[in-house]
Amino acid sequence: MKPVSNFLGIKWKIRNTENINLEKNAIFVSNHQSMYDIVGMMYLWQMRSIKCVTIAKNELFWFWPVGLLMWLGGIVFIKRSGSVRTQKYINETAKQVFKNKHNLWFYVEGTRNKHPKKLLPFKKGAFRLAIEHQVPIIPIMYSPYYFINWKEKRFDSGTMIIDVLKPIQTTDFTMQNLDDLIDKTYETIHKLLAFSIIGIFTLLRYDADLQTTIRCYFNYWFLGISALLISLLILPVAVFRPWNVKNILLGAYFTNPLSQLVGIQWEIRNTQNMISDSESAVIVSNHQTALDILGMLYLVNQLNIRCTAVGRKLIFWIWPFGLILWLSGIVFISRKPNFQKTHRQMNEAAQLIEQQQVKIWIFPEGTRNANSEFLLPFKKGAFRLAIKNQIPIIPIVFSPYYFVNWQQKRFESGKMVMEILQPIKTDGYSYKDLDSLVEKTYSIISKTNKKLHAETTNY
Repeated sequence: MKPVSNFLGIKWKIRNTENINLEKNAIFVSNHQSMYDIVGMMYLWQMRSIKCVTIAKNELFWFWPVGLLMWLGGIVFIKRSGSVRTQKYINETAKQVFKNKHNLWFYVEGTRNKHPKKLLPFKKGAFRLAIEHQVPIIPIMYSPYYFINWKEKRFDSGTMIIDVLKPIQTTDFTMQNLDDLIDKTYETIHKLLAFSIIGIFTLLRYDADLQTTIRCYFNYWFLGISALLISLLILPVAVFRPWNVKNILLGAYFTNPLSQLVGIQWEIRNTQNMISDSESAVIVSNHQTALDILGMLYLVNQLNIRCTAVGRKLIFWIWPFGLILWLSGIVFISRKPNFQKTHRQMNEAAQLIEQQQVKIWIFPEGTRNANSEFLLPFKKGAFRLAIKNQIPIIPIVFSPYYFVNWQQKRFESGKMVMEILQPIKTDGYSYKDLDSLVEKTYSIISKTNKKLHAETTNY
């Protein structure tokens, strides 16, 4: 049955098989939701080497070759009429089965139940046989087929639980209290089914989502821990050349493989727009997520450019990661509205540009933008810096992270585009032209952002 299950995409999880005593006869009774219950039943038989016969409706026999295979497999077909003749046939079958030290399996709801949250009334035949032959009832519960919905024409892959419950002994039951035995069995299965629905089923129903959530948390934790480990690795080198942007190139070298490991494929477009490494510039880009840092480091490594960045001060205190960033020339600024302090910190960036002839990367939106379709208003610091140093602005646009959604706990594999736009020269600009420079840059980035947003719909 395993190849059949693999073909169907059904993974069976059998629990509490210790409740099956292979040395004694028993009657298995279970809920019934789908024809695939038979696959699960035979999977259990095969896994535990159970010698068992099941009772099925006569109509199934005529679905050849499936019906023929079922008959050859020992399935007994009966009419649903419930006539005396049918009952006699079942009794004779039971005698022969138990004589051969086999077991019987009944789907006691009598038909497939389209509403798995509630059991149908149980038929009495299986329980009469159990009392007559004094064999225990072993209740079996199938969890709901959350991944199959015929109305929606949906048949995904998924996990099914088959729970083997504790045997119910029939030695204290007679035909007079038959209904008590049925009620007891019904309650046993129904309670676990309810638990399955509100507990296990809640997890299993979103089986694919659960896997996606686990992958999401794993990727973020993996990237975070890797960043700390890489920081420790390069710390002995960085500490002997403080405030040197070459430390970023070293970090980028070790960081690049992380993108592949979490499934991000970066594509850099228009590399000819990146001015030579001997020239300073202010790089400005849209900002969606912390993963932009991976893209920035990828670009720095691929184009071998000397580049630093501006980051919020809070990051500095995440040691050793923050320490490495500081040793790499990252300029930390406070988000608090303190103009003089921010101005002083941006002057430090200006000095770094002048002394080391580097490029400085700034996210002018000032914070991560959850809505990738539209840009947030730009802060003016990056543009003041460009005007003060009379250096060009290089706009870079990140395409949307269509495969990442933190609210949905989703972090899948995907392709990211970083498009380098033509540099915007600031020669001759003064602070009077600041607003027009901001608007011009905003318009250029916004236009490309919309283009990339439309492109990702085809991925």
